[in-house]
Amino acid sequence: MIVALTVVVTYEVVMRYILKHPTIWVHETSSMLFGAYIVLGGAYTLQRRGHVNLDIVYRRFSGKKKAFLDLITLCVVVLFCGVLLWRGGETAWRSLRTMEHSGSIWNPPVYPIKAVLPTGAFLLLLQGIVNFLRDVLHHER
Repeated sequence: MIVALTVVVTYEVVMRYILKHPTIWVHETSSMLFGAYIVLGGAYTLQRRGHVNLDIVYRRFSGKKKAFLDLITLCVVVLFCGVLLWRGGETAWRSLRTMEHSGSIWNPPVYPIKAVLPTGAFLLLLQGIVNFLRDVLHHER
C-alpha cells in the first residue's frame, strides 16, 4: 500500500506542479490508502513484535509474572478489538447497505474502506491471541 500511496502522491505532484493540471481524486485516494495501511498493518506489526513495549521492565519478571502480564495485555487487546469490531462493523454494514459515497466532487464509494476497520480489528485480535498463546507456551519452558 505504501508503494501505491507513493505512486498516487507522486502522480499528483507531477500533475499539479509540472503539468499544471491538479487532480480531484488524489487526496481521497491517498487518505483511504494510508488509512487502510495503518489499520491492516496493526496485526502485521504485532506479529513482528514491532509495537512499543517496556522490555526493560518486562525482562526482569519471572515466567509466571510475564504470563500474568500477557494475560492482562490480551484482555486489553480483546476489549479494544471487540469495540472496533462491534462499532466498526455496524458502521461498515450501514455504509454497505446504503452504498455510501464520500459526497465530494469525485464522490468515490466509501463502503469498501469502511470495511477495512473491522477486518483490521479481527486480524489484530487473532494475532493478539496467537501472541498470547506463544508467550504462554514459551514461559512454560
